[in-house]
Amino acid sequence: MRPTCLVKLFFLFLGTDWSAKIAQRRSCSPWIGLLFLGVPAAIVSIDRLTIDLAMAALCVGYVAARRFLTGWFALFAAGSLCGETGFLLINATGIDRLRAREYRRAVLALLAAAPALLWLLFDVLHTSADPTNLLSLVSLAGLVNRVMHPLAYPFSPAVNAVAQTLDYAALAAVPSLFGVSLASSRKPHSNIRNCFYARCPSCS
Repeated sequence: MRPTCLVKLFFLFLGTDWSAKIAQRRSCSPWIGLLFLGVPAAIVSIDRLTIDLAMAALCVGYVAARRFLTGWFALFAAGSLCGETGFLLINATGIDRLRAREYRRAVLALLAAAPALLWLLFDVLHTSADPTNLLSLVSLAGLVNRVMHPLAYPFSPAVNAVAQTLDYAALAAVPSLFGVSLASSRKPHSNIRNCFYARCPSCS
């Protein structure tokens, strides 16, 4: 078995185990943890060997942690190494701890980004520049462009219509999450919860 497959199975196990622990904490059957296997990130990653499965599992582990522990530091560091979106977890926790006036824990959360920043620096210094431009000065420009110009799939008109409808349904999750964030912005620890909500759809 290839090492990449072993890594995927490892994170698949972690995500399922952490999901089961969250279910138990809410007095539900631990078998609910098996629903993690149906998360889009898990399905796509198993098929395409992408990093999304690891990030999804780390998000679940982030929620499974009961309080600010050493394990969170490892989750933050691993999440930021998985991809730039892993910094969301670090930023959300840092802001949340600052609001709670827990400055030491805020600094510890931010320090978890150090391994990823060092790796990015090494990457910049030792690899050629990537011509891909994924940034824009206009906020949500990519979302608006995708809504205005849906992808045309190489299928029959009926199948293509279904696929585009599903694309629009996925895109609708973004403004929906903004609404959830605004509605719960005054609740305790809402930054952490909203960061988790925002990350999971992006893993799909």
